[in-house]
Amino acid sequence: MAPPPVTWLVTGFPAFTARALVRELVHGDDPARVHLLVPADRSAEAESFLRELRPLGSTARILEGDAVRMDLGLPGRDYVALAREVDVLASLYDVSPLPDDGTGGYGGLYGKLGEPAGLTVRAVEEALEFAAAAAPRLRQLVQLGSLTVAGDHSGVWTEEDLTAGQRHRTDAERSRHRAERLLWRARDRVPFTIVRVGTLLGDSRTGESGWYHGPHDLPELLLALPPAAAWTRVRPPAGLHAVPVDHLARVMRVVGTEPPERSGALHVAPAERLPLAQLREALEAGGGTPRLPRTLRGRLRKRWGSSAAAVARSLWRIDTPAAISTRRALDVERAAGLTQPRPADYLLHLAAHVRARVAAEARRLAEAGVEDALDA
Repeated sequence: MAPPPVTWLVTGFPAFTARALVRELVHGDDPARVHLLVPADRSAEAESFLRELRPLGSTARILEGDAVRMDLGLPGRDYVALAREVDVLASLYDVSPLPDDGTGGYGGLYGKLGEPAGLTVRAVEEALEFAAAAAPRLRQLVQLGSLTVAGDHSGVWTEEDLTAGQRHRTDAERSRHRAERLLWRARDRVPFTIVRVGTLLGDSRTGESGWYHGPHDLPELLLALPPAAAWTRVRPPAGLHAVPVDHLARVMRVVGTEPPERSGALHVAPAERLPLAQLREALEAGGGTPRLPRTLRGRLRKRWGSSAAAVARSLWRIDTPAAISTRRALDVERAAGLTQPRPADYLLHLAAHVRARVAAEARRLAEAGVEDALDA
């Protein structure tokens, strides 16, 4: 007799990570029941997203609520009933992935509910409250984390490290650090895994990436830089701990359905950084550098900085200078038969998608009368 489907509650929509995880769950070999928590003003977007999916033996439904509100913004009776049936809570709410620590490009992705740096902490507080209400059924709380909690630490950063004398460079790093501390304090009563990632890239199979929020416009930024940018005061990192978003989703699925024996963190990132030069070369392959619309270039400058030094500082802030240990994450991946996609296998897919969306953005701006299509 087949085991019953695993029941998931996924927060964080409309972020690209939440979309990737839901796709992985409903398209996987093992059936799953997915509750997707969605703010009311994003319901139509969520319904359109779910219609695009082709579940095989799985189900996905929308719950109107909010990850940073008391009881997740749900009526009390609904909250209690949901807690009784959820096996895995995937807490993916993070409004601070921006290089300017979340203030410049916030843009209402989750609605104006408070200061961006504080919302990530509030979301973890509510996730822990829900996990306590769901006990003892809850198998795992899977928390989206970031390697940037390492701050300016430049030594070896292990999976279990949280504090190693580092200084935090942005409000985003401080808020993520505070959120992780809440989880570690609850480790005796709530089973959890923090999945720390570096810079998220698009899907390794399709190249699809998040639209222009968060760090998902990194490829366009690299295309906007001159080939020999005058890095005068600050040099950019030579490379980034880049992770395709579909690999992150697969690891989260494994962690949720086959939880590790003890709570802790995983560094889901390649041991070797992806060189920025290699990423740019892939973006330029097959047709040279596409011309970016002026309006898009303006948004890039506003988000990442207008000078070479400012852009370099932004690039440092979306990753960590530390040498990370990936031992524990590799153990989990190998046990599940997972391997990280190789850049050589996915960069061309990413480049094709980026070129297509630059062209789509140029058409959109032209149709809106913002720019002439010839300018792009």
